[in-house]
Amino acid sequence: MNAIVPVQIHTMSSREIADLTVKRHPDVKRDCDVMFKELNLDVSKFAHIYLDTMNRKQSEYLLPRDLVETLITGYSIKLRHAVLNRLRELEEAVKQNAISLPNFSNPAEAARAWADEMEAKQIAQQERDQAVAQVDVLQPKAQALEVLSQNRNGYLCLTDAAKHLHVKVKDLTNLLANKKFIYRRATSSPLKKGKWAAYERAIQKGWLFHDYVAGEKPDGTDYAPQVLVTPKGLALIAEIVSQEKGILV
Repeated sequence: MNAIVPVQIHTMSSREIADLTVKRHPDVKRDCDVMFKELNLDVSKFAHIYLDTMNRKQSEYLLPRDLVETLITGYSIKLRHAVLNRLRELEEAVKQNAISLPNFSNPAEAARAWADEMEAKQIAQQERDQAVAQVDVLQPKAQALEVLSQNRNGYLCLTDAAKHLHVKVKDLTNLLANKKFIYRRATSSPLKKGKWAAYERAIQKGWLFHDYVAGEKPDGTDYAPQVLVTPKGLALIAEIVSQEKGILV
C-alpha cells in the first residue's frame, strides 16, 4: 500500500505577486529587500534565478506564506485579497497533489512512478515557461496601448514616442532607421541633416503616418511633413525596443 507524504512547498514568487498586484516586478523586489532588512533575514535563502524568454538570467524571490502576508500588509485591501486568494489556491493544489510513494519492493512499480513524476514535472515547467513567455511578449504592447489611451489623437510624434517608451530620442530614431521604418530626407547642404520621413512600407502597414502642416515657412518653402507613430506602430515598436540590448534607459 502506498504511503501519503505531504509536500510542504507553500511559496509564492515575487513575479506572481507583481502580476496579481499589477506592480512592476522590480518594485516588488525592492519591497522584499526592505522587508528582509527590517526582519534581519538572509536574502540568499529566498533568492532564485530563472531564465527569461531571451535566455538571460534574472532574479526573483520565493516567499513562504508568512512573508507574503508581511509583504502585502501595506498594499490595498483589494490587492491583499487577490494575493491571499492565490495563496489558498496554491495550498489547496499541494494538498490535492500530495505524493504517493510507490511500493519499493516492486521495482517495476517504483520505476513507473518515478517516470510519471518526472514527466509531470517537465509538463508543469513547460506550462510555466509558456505563461512567462506570453507575459513578456504582451507586456510591452499593453504598456504602449495604455500610453495611447491617454493620447487624444492616438498618434505620437517621435519625441513623445521616445518619452513614453523610456528611451532617448536619438536611440529610438537610430533604431527605427536601422529597422527601415524611417529615413533622412535629402538636403541641399551636406552639413545639414534632413528631416525624418517614413518609409512607404511603414505607412502602408499602418505603423507610421505623415502629418502635413498647411502653409509656408518664412523663407517661402513648404513645411516638411512630420512623422507620427500610430497605435499599431507604437505597440510593435515597444516590443522591438524591449528586445534590443543597450537601448533602454
